[in-house]
Amino acid sequence: MPKSTLLPPIRVVSVDDSAFAREGLRAILKLDRAIQVVGEADSRARAIAEVHRTKPDVVIMDMRLPDGTGSDACRDILSAFPRMRILFFSAYSDDHDLYDAVMAGGHGYLTKDVGAKDLSRAIKTIAAGRSLLGPKETAHILSWVKLAITNTPAIHPPTLSPIDLKLLSMLAVGASNKAIATAFEQPTTAITKLLSTLYRKLRVRRRAQAARYFIAQLSPHHDPRDVNTLSTRGKG
Repeated sequence: MPKSTLLPPIRVVSVDDSAFAREGLRAILKLDRAIQVVGEADSRARAIAEVHRTKPDVVIMDMRLPDGTGSDACRDILSAFPRMRILFFSAYSDDHDLYDAVMAGGHGYLTKDVGAKDLSRAIKTIAAGRSLLGPKETAHILSWVKLAITNTPAIHPPTLSPIDLKLLSMLAVGASNKAIATAFEQPTTAITKLLSTLYRKLRVRRRAQAARYFIAQLSPHHDPRDVNTLSTRGKG
């Protein structure tokens, strides 16, 4: 008898302080045989304990918890399990929450108004090692990038050149080295050297860290469309 080629289901832990929300999520994901909910938690503390107990593939994380934030829980989990995948699933999509989720190391962010198929697809994308943002969150990120490009002196240290800025803006939207090379009209080997120099300037090792640095120059506490709210941490 031939061996089954079916892959094991993606093991998921759901973290949400609302029992109703957790029950609804469980019912939705039960419809997809490729996903299995193996644990639930209603707080930051219980989330960490449940992840330790079940060792899931993906944690679906609410942003607002009674004993902290989803970002706090994300940091705790990734500190103990660096390879764990975190998908933020929140009723909110403001700049502050999105910024916190990105800086905490989250791998995806969706709002709770997405459809069941979109949620299942997102979980599979995150489990496969890729990152994902919903349409609203992508729009937020792009607005930050556009604002940064038009307000370079306000958000970047003087040591960063216009070329560095363009590189960072392309990294922030996930551009590959090939895409960057096309935009710069340079061979990919030249782009690799430019990126290496940029990483040394920023004292980072990976493109994801450079992209997060770029985003972090904008204050999450204010409207990103207001140039007067930009952080000046890069100065001085």
